[in-house]
Amino acid sequence: MSRLFQRSILRLHRNDSGNIGILLLLTIWALVAMIGMVWNAAEFATRKQHAQLAVDSSAHSAIEWSSRTTNLISASNMLIGENASAESILRAIPPTINGLTSRLNREIQDINRLLGQSQQTQTQNQNNPNPIDPGAEARLSLLLRVLPQLLAELKTEQALAQPFILTGSAGLSITPATELARRRGEIFEYQQEIVALTPGVIEEQRAPLEKFYKCDLTFANPGDVNAVSGQSDRFSPPVKEVNQVNVEGVQMPGTAIPDPDDGDVWVNGGTWGWINDPPLRRFLVDRTWRDQKGLEALLKPVDDERREFSQWVEQLLRIPPNAWGPSTDPTIIQAITNGFNSAADQVRRMHLVEPFAIDLWHNSVWSALDAMLRELGNTPQIAFVTYDRYPVPEWAKAGMYQDAYNYVYNDVYGRNHNRLWWRRYHEVLNQLLKQKVPQGQAVPQARAKADEFATRIATAGAIIIATDAATQWINRTWPYEMEPPQSPMPPAVGPKKEDRIQYLTLVGAAKTTDDTKVRITLPRLFNAAPDKPMVVFAQAENFNWMEFNGSYGAGDRYDRHDPPAPWRVSTIGGWNWQSRLSLSDAIGPALENNPQLRSFFDDAGVRYDPEVIDEITLH
Repeated sequence: MSRLFQRSILRLHRNDSGNIGILLLLTIWALVAMIGMVWNAAEFATRKQHAQLAVDSSAHSAIEWSSRTTNLISASNMLIGENASAESILRAIPPTINGLTSRLNREIQDINRLLGQSQQTQTQNQNNPNPIDPGAEARLSLLLRVLPQLLAELKTEQALAQPFILTGSAGLSITPATELARRRGEIFEYQQEIVALTPGVIEEQRAPLEKFYKCDLTFANPGDVNAVSGQSDRFSPPVKEVNQVNVEGVQMPGTAIPDPDDGDVWVNGGTWGWINDPPLRRFLVDRTWRDQKGLEALLKPVDDERREFSQWVEQLLRIPPNAWGPSTDPTIIQAITNGFNSAADQVRRMHLVEPFAIDLWHNSVWSALDAMLRELGNTPQIAFVTYDRYPVPEWAKAGMYQDAYNYVYNDVYGRNHNRLWWRRYHEVLNQLLKQKVPQGQAVPQARAKADEFATRIATAGAIIIATDAATQWINRTWPYEMEPPQSPMPPAVGPKKEDRIQYLTLVGAAKTTDDTKVRITLPRLFNAAPDKPMVVFAQAENFNWMEFNGSYGAGDRYDRHDPPAPWRVSTIGGWNWQSRLSLSDAIGPALENNPQLRSFFDDAGVRYDPEVIDEITLH
């Protein structure tokens, strides 16, 4: 029996007919495991890629709505600026027409009056049997020769002014200024509606994207609270409504300066540093400058005519070469010369040949523009979200103080010196004449006394007033488009990182659902049965290349303007806001400030750890 068992065992060991089956079975199991491993790796990668595509496209499309809204606000702001420019032009037309017509009419009246007087004097001289004074006759002769030609010239200028008057009057009749103000209000209401609708549009877009990608989606504002919506979980465009941005000027009534002779002498002050600079200022000023050129061209012929005629008038006012003969008495020659010069001076004092039309137009336009800027500064507007009143940084105070001081000093000194000079001059001159001092000696003495007095008093008063005004100037808040740079030069270019994260950045997250979760094969073999969803995130932002363009305003000096002025106050930078996916440097603030986003990560088993997030973001 034992021998039989041994033979059976030996026969079994010698039989190798089942080896291939065993090897095949092991190979099949290895292939299955390999296929499972490849499947699972591909499944993770595919689901990750799908979820990342979902969050990338949804975050980019959401920020795209913000860019579109910002560009719409920018475009409509420009439309408001064009509207305000047109109103400034319309407001400037009536005073220009009135000034133009009144000056030409007044000059014609003056010439007619002087011509009538001259003709009456000529008639009297003809009927007078007594000899006529040669000087008076020469003066009368020149006037009678020049005045009719001046009268004809002024009537020509009136005709040249008609195109401006007709065009301007037609513009006023077509569109009254009140209508333009009403339209600005309608544009602002449209802007408000667009800004209010944008977060809702982004939210409405999220639902179909979730359905299309079969992932849960959420968007987060990395800032603590959105400046427009007041919520941390709704993303709005980087704009806000501002109102009452005008800043009252620094008012200094004046100061009393002691004088040994007069006691206290008052030096008049004034008001400086008005800030009528709404966010649209830069665009409005540039637009008005371009718009006024059209009507300026209609006034150019008037000034050109006066400028050309001035040369001819000077020819007329010269003494004719045949005014006297070779044997004329020198006394008579002197009398004739004096007569001609007297008539010439009288004509020159009428300022009949000085160009004035374009200057009158410019003054009217800038006066109307200043009123328009002040009106807009008291009107609600949509501005860049960082627009605010900021204090002057410490590093800039010295330069701004010096510019403000120089500006106020020169203004106070210039306005008071002339007044004080004439006051002291007349006082001293009258005293000297009462003391029987000859006028030839009294006048130089009075001038010297007036110079010394006016210079001393005006200088002392200007120093006091300029010091006080400049001190107030730099210690108040100023409206700026962006926060002033905290270091001297170069000035800040584009929004700071904090502003970019707070206002221009959106963080999106996608979480897989039952339809898109990872499907693991052979879960027991690989011990990888996922019970949590997969979460991915993306960061998108608004950007505007013009913020980095020095000619647009990024290169403006902040601390040296004479006088100091608000920094980079302008409309939103053109039509150039664009959307892009960016580096994820805002995920930390977004997780910290947004519970909805943080819940996505919690569901995936990812706990928020600021140090870990900072490390990941850094690398």
